[in-house]
Amino acid sequence: MFDSQMFIEMITDHVENPRHYGRMADSTVQMTYGNPGCGDLITVFLKLDDQERVVDISFVDENPNTDNPNTSCSVSRGATSILTEMVIGKTLSEIAALDPKEWVDEIGGQAVAATRPKCITLGLSAVKNAEKRYRYQQQQNAQS
Repeated sequence: MFDSQMFIEMITDHVENPRHYGRMADSTVQMTYGNPGCGDLITVFLKLDDQERVVDISFVDENPNTDNPNTSCSVSRGATSILTEMVIGKTLSEIAALDPKEWVDEIGGQAVAATRPKCITLGLSAVKNAEKRYRYQQQQNAQS
């Protein structure tokens, strides 16, 4: 768990040097999720193994409503970058069980979450929705 000063330093580093940034051509599933309030969009790409464990993840962000449409806000970008490091090695079941408030508490982002909750959890929402999309696709494939 991080305190608020550590969180500021950590998120700044992740904004300036995002981890796992870029499109993944061989992803198992991808999901774009957005914040309608500000226009930020995060697309996550997950590569899974046979046990539905995340072996690789990447993301891209954009906001078509800004002067720089290829970048979402700092909070969305930084928090998603932090998240990418945390979910590698987790199973889809573990991802589905992630609680947004507990995740924010774990990274020390409570102060930011109080004023920008959708920004700090945008990447997490995208990952959780990617898990749902994967489950749906698997169900559809099983019925075919």
